[in-house]
Amino acid sequence: MRYPNSAPLYEPRVQPHPGVSTLEARIAHYMIAPKASSTIVAATALDEEDPVVITEISAIDVPRTLDIVPDASAIGAKVTIIGTDMAGNEITEIIAALVATTNVTANAFRSVKSIEVSAGAGTVTVKTSNNIGLPACLRHSTVLDTLFDNTSITGETGYAVAVSDTLAVNQLTLPAATIAAFDGKKLLDVYLLVPTE
Repeated sequence: MRYPNSAPLYEPRVQPHPGVSTLEARIAHYMIAPKASSTIVAATALDEEDPVVITEISAIDVPRTLDIVPDASAIGAKVTIIGTDMAGNEITEIIAALVATTNVTANAFRSVKSIEVSAGAGTVTVKTSNNIGLPACLRHSTVLDTLFDNTSITGETGYAVAVSDTLAVNQLTLPAATIAAFDGKKLLDVYLLVPTE
């Protein structure tokens, strides 16, 4: 039942306090089914005289970070990755010097066009990593809830939300148990508030 002249229930009205601004937002539902980490560039030999440009790159299942894995001889090499973010905008990321452990990109890539590795010895391999890109630039962490396989994982150990003015840096870090269960079938559901302006 509605009283005469009342606002529709689905149109909440906020009366801000004088001098206090408000920000309108909409609730968004982002749903994907991430696959287990996979190799998108097999071990590729470097050239001791010239940079190597890799363009034969497998598709990425969902926007996510990448892991550049050098062998012992390729440690210290410089890597330049050119690809796209979730919205299709071209982005470039440079890793100045590969380290022996993990070299995870700061950006979540939707696709990769090319990977250039500086001259040197050894090989590099490129794999999909496990930070998942979010579909919007968020001014604050406005993710309301995250579910995996119909179970909330918000707040579990290892769960984190990163926000930035750069789309590709807005990401979810997920618990190890969730990542281990990625199979391309189980759904990851993210509910978040996205500013309308």
